Amino acid sequence: MAFERMFSLCTVCNVLCDIDSVICVYCKKWFHIKCTSLSTSKSQLLNNSDVTYHCSMCTVSQYAGISHNINPNEILPDEFSSDCRYYVGNIQHFSIMLQECTSIVHINIRSLAKNLPLSEAFICQLNHSPDIIAISETTLRSTTPANFGYNVNIYGYNFVHANTETNAGGFGFYIKEGVDFNILPNFGIYSSDCENLWIEVKLHNTECAIGVVYRHPAPNHKEFDEKLFKVVDNLNNNKYTYFICGDFNINLMKYSRDNTVTEYVDVLHSLSCKALISKPTRITEQSSALIDHIYK
Repeated sequence: MAFERMFSLCTVCNVLCDIDSVICVYCKKWFHIKCTSLSTSKSQLLNNSDVTYHCSMCTVSQYAGISHNINPNEILPDEFSSDCRYYVGNIQHFSIMLQECTSIVHINIRSLAKNLPLSEAFICQLNHSPDIIAISETTLRSTTPANFGYNVNIYGYNFVHANTETNAGGFGFYIKEGVDFNILPNFGIYSSDCENLWIEVKLHNTECAIGVVYRHPAPNHKEFDEKLFKVVDNLNNNKYTYFICGDFNINLMKYSRDNTVTEYVDVLHSLSCKALISKPTRITEQSSALIDHIYK
C-alpha cells in the first residue's frame, strides 16, 4: 500500500501523495488528508485500525436518482426565476440546495461538522469551481473547541464565518483563493430573529455585495421583512450588484395562499429584487417547502 501511495496522484490537487494520504476503498483513488475534510485525528484512526475511508463522491453516488413527489399545483409568479434546476434531492434528513448564480453557490449545510464531505461532493458535480460558496446553518459556536475532531477547510478556499449562540444558525463563506474580498462589519439585517454576514468581492471585474442569512423559524416575519427591505433599498441606492442567499424559513411555495408571503415577495419585486429559486429546497415524504432563497 505504501509503495502504491508513492506513485499515486492526489485526486483533488493532482500532486504526488505522501504519508499523509488516504485511499477510498470504493473508487481506489488517493487523497491528501489536507485536501479532504478529515482531521488529523481521524486520519490516524484510518491508518491504525480496520476503519476504511470512502471519498465524498462515492458517498453521494449512492443517493443518485432519488426522486420526490412535488406538488404540481403550486404556482409561482413571474417574480421567480425560471432557470432553476436540481442537482440532487433530499438526502435522508439532510437537505442541501445548490443554485449557480454566475459563480456563487449556497448550501444549507445543517451542521458543517457532519455534512461538509457530502457538500464537497456536490461542488465537484458543478460545471465549474464556484468563486463563492455561501454556507448557512453551520452550527459552529464560540464554545466549539479548536480540536473538535474535524477541520472545516475546503482545498483552494479561504473560510470566513460567524458563530451562533443557538443550536441552529451559524453562517459563513468559502471564498476561492485569489478572489479579493472585504467583510462588511457594519452592514446587515438587524432583526432579532436573524443572523447574517456580508462581504464585498470583485467577481469578473464587478464589485458585488453578498450576504448569507439565517432567519430563525418563527411564524411572524414582519420585523425581518421590514429590515430586509431597507437593506435591499440601501443596496439599490448605492448601485451595488448584490446576491442575498440563505435559509430564510419563509416558504415561498405559499405565495398564492399566504398573504404575508405574497406581500413579502411582491415588495422585494418592487425593489427589483428577484428570487432565483423556484423549486422546493426542503423535502420530506410528507411535505415540501421553498425556504432556502437566493435573491439578486
